[in-house]
Order: sequence, then structure tokens, then C-alpha cells
Amino acid sequence: MNTNTLIYTKNFIHTINLIKLMKVKSQTKKDFWWIIKTKPLQELTAIEELKKQGFVSYCPLIQKETRRNNQFKIRSSPLFSSYIFIEANEYSHINIHLIRSTRGVSYLIKNGESPAKIPSDIVEIIKKQQSQSIEKINKIFTQGNSVKITKGIYKDLEAIYDMDDGLDRAIILLTIIQKKTKLKIKKQDLIKLN
Repeated sequence: MNTNTLIYTKNFIHTINLIKLMKVKSQTKKDFWWIIKTKPLQELTAIEELKKQGFVSYCPLIQKETRRNNQFKIRSSPLFSSYIFIEANEYSHINIHLIRSTRGVSYLIKNGESPAKIPSDIVEIIKKQQSQSIEKINKIFTQGNSVKITKGIYKDLEAIYDMDDGLDRAIILLTIIQKKTKLKIKKQDLIKLN
């Protein structure tokens, strides 16, 4: 889990705790969203299944660079792992019993006997921030990271990550004879230190 995701997750948990403490009351049922805990890696499945049943749900996503089988890919992943939001509208109140048995859903987060509520303003802020940062990608390597070369003639040497050179290659700064030299290398031949 990278630093940004960890910060967002901590903020999300803090928000849930504040809502539990506030025990927010509403005059209209549309002003809130409920929080659903999903089964691991089932956020998008739960969203699709809830949509099929007529619920309005939302899962904030971020773009992440991932490494799999020594290949780098950019993919969308949930901002809050195993959590999604569902609008607390009239339909949701009438059909609340359907939520728990939906594929991908673990349970509805509750405050006592009633669902924990998040004001729609908070969800709108998350949606706005997501749309503003849609092109921002959480990368495995960022400029200034200490890296170690794992293959080739420079194996086991440490360097400083400078920048991407396409999706699968990178430019690193390797110190040779007290001089920093730029070197193009496959990202799969690097590991991040600390």
C-alpha cells in the first residue's frame, strides 16, 4: 500500500468514526449515503450487482501503476479498499434487506441498529477530487527514489530513480567514479529501496 492510499484510508476511517460520534440526523432521506463493507477485492462486483437491483452506489477509484509478472500496467483500483458507498434514498430504505445478500457485499456499516450515514456533501467532495485527479497515477517508482538494479552488468548497484522512459523503461542516475550518469534500464530490473 503506497503512502497516498494509506493517508486516504486513515482519513476515511477517521471520517467513519466522526460520523458515529455525531449520530447525524437528517430531515430528508436523500441527504446521506451509507457505507458498505465488501468482500476482499469485490468492490466493483458489489457495485454492478447493486446497480442491477436498482441501488445507486459509488466506489472512488484511483489510477495505479502495478507490477505483475515483471510487466508494468496502469489500472484503476478502489481508493478505499473493501468499502463502497450507497445512496440512502427512498428505494434503499425500502429494500435495505437486499443489500446484505448482494454478491460481493460483506455487510452494511451500522451505528447501533441503523446504518452509519455520511453526508452527501462528503461523497460529492470525494467525487470532485476523483474527477480532478483522474489523470494522476500512483506510480511504483517516483523521482528521487533509491533503487537497486537486479539484473545485467550493473546488478546489485544502487541508483537514484530519475524518470519514466515509456511504460516499461526508466532513466536512473548511477554514480560511477563520483559522477552521476544517466542510464536507461527496464523497470522490471529495478527494486525500490526503503
